[in-house]
Amino acid sequence: MLVNWAIALGLADFSLATPFAYSSLVGLSILCLVWIEPTCQGRQGKSLRHLLRLLGTGIIASAALWFHHQTGILPGILSLVAIFAGLALRIRAFLYIGTFTFVANAFYQLVILISLYPLLKWIIGLLVGVSLLSIAGNFETRRTQLTSLLQNWLRDLQEWE
Repeated sequence: MLVNWAIALGLADFSLATPFAYSSLVGLSILCLVWIEPTCQGRQGKSLRHLLRLLGTGIIASAALWFHHQTGILPGILSLVAIFAGLALRIRAFLYIGTFTFVANAFYQLVILISLYPLLKWIIGLLVGVSLLSIAGNFETRRTQLTSLLQNWLRDLQEWE
């Protein structure tokens, strides 16, 4: 608590006091709580760890989306960092929040792009349609392989933190 207060004062002293900085401070504090709280340790605290990681990472990601949505660079970088951290550390919460943030940011940037360039809407629509038809065709030809691959992947994902 005192550390957060000192960091917030430091942010204010160096003119770095933005809503994103303060919300990141809260999110990182929740993520640090997962490491030091004895209740979160062991097999009994697995669901609590997951929920706290979702909350902390979600606060940081939603603040990035909310306060830096114009260019989408910061939310894109944070989402990719969260995805790679989730894959490297085998932590589902980081992977979930990173993927959700990446998709939300990409969708928002696509909406902005389409509103600025209306002809691009048709080009993107055609490309997405052809891609979906190709994916559906490949799925039908390899249904059993993909089903077993998906089941194995979901079983491995359940073993992650």
